[in-house]
Amino acid sequence: MPANLRAKAGIALVPQGRQIFPKLTVEENLRVGLQARTDGIKTIPAELYELFPVLKTMSKRMGGDLSGGQQQQLAIARALAGNPRVLLLDEPTEGIQPNIIQQIGMVLRKARRNARHDDSAR
Repeated sequence: MPANLRAKAGIALVPQGRQIFPKLTVEENLRVGLQARTDGIKTIPAELYELFPVLKTMSKRMGGDLSGGQQQQLAIARALAGNPRVLLLDEPTEGIQPNIIQQIGMVLRKARRNARHDDSAR
């Protein structure tokens, strides 16, 4: 299945190596993630910046100018921007400093709790 159809089906992938768009800004990378949404929302959800505050302060920086940990946060936020039902992560902590690994872990646990809450509301 092509990537765009997987995204529309609610499957998001954060691949090993992150695969962010280095020549796009942080904000533009996040807007790419919005394309997978089925609800038509075109604005970056504030929750993404709450989960990863560094992305808000660096929203105008090019993705390629971010550190590895910041790029990983961007890749995860871009995947979450599509409001997926399933989030797949390949080696999400590879080459990342321990404090960023802890932050990513907290974000993923929070996203899982939120997803469970959303499913129970349906």
